[in-house]
Amino acid sequence: MISSGPVTVRTRTSGIVERYLVRTGAHVKAGDVVALLADDELAMQRRIVAAEVEEARAKLAQLEAGARGEERARARVELDMRQQATALAARELGRVRNLHEQALVSGQALDAALGAHRTALAREGQARAALGMVLAGHLQEERDRQRADVLRAEQELAVTDQRLAWTKVRALVDGRVVTRPYELEQRIGTHVVPGDGVVEIVAPAQLVARLAVPERFASDVSTAMPVTLRFFQDPDVAYEARLDAIEPAVTLRDGQPAGSLGVLSSLAHLGGTMPLGTTGIAKVDAGSQPILGLLWRRAHRAAWVTFWSWW
Repeated sequence: MISSGPVTVRTRTSGIVERYLVRTGAHVKAGDVVALLADDELAMQRRIVAAEVEEARAKLAQLEAGARGEERARARVELDMRQQATALAARELGRVRNLHEQALVSGQALDAALGAHRTALAREGQARAALGMVLAGHLQEERDRQRADVLRAEQELAVTDQRLAWTKVRALVDGRVVTRPYELEQRIGTHVVPGDGVVEIVAPAQLVARLAVPERFASDVSTAMPVTLRFFQDPDVAYEARLDAIEPAVTLRDGQPAGSLGVLSSLAHLGGTMPLGTTGIAKVDAGSQPILGLLWRRAHRAAWVTFWSWW
């Protein structure tokens, strides 16, 4: 049993083969999940990245919404307090200046009053600038920077989700699973990397049997001849088929006896699928012929081949 086009389902991410969802001989469709991979580290990474995305989105929403009402009210109260302090410092400066002109206070006291007034003016300016920033909202550069952080986190989350989706190994084509049962069992619990094969699938139209025909019977075999197949794993069941093709290759195939040629017979119509490599016995119906005619053909063919081998 061989396949003219077997499809090996390969992993796209690393992980541990946790279990198979199909068995040998099961029919699958393209997109069906055939195996599951376990990757605890990847699942933990997904939770961390998801938390980073939520945090970045919340911060961006806060920046785009601007200051809350209580923040604006607090900034106005702060400016009002600074304005009152500036007014008190101005009156105090005026009083001290009058006393200094009357020579009732020293120049040091006047300098102190001047310094207090300048400080009050500076603090009032800071409060007015802070209120302006609260009313105007955050800077556009800060919002753009946070949007970039959100986009980066979302892209990382998308990549992680894609890798998690790849832990569900899916069939690429319609067909039947031909991997032997013991091979499926041996692969459970093993670590795989991207590109490793986990399941072999063969479409019914690509499942064929290769028959090794002794070379001396080559001229008696032609396409469309009936053939009866019996497999060792089910010897009581005979499958009727027809020869589809004679392989032109001279190089021997694996397991093909020396001095034989390969003949292919399609098995798509058998209604069942056996694992690749299943062996058995084939009987080709080459038709009936008188014994004398058959002997003449054998002798003529042998002589003809010998003649041409010298020339």
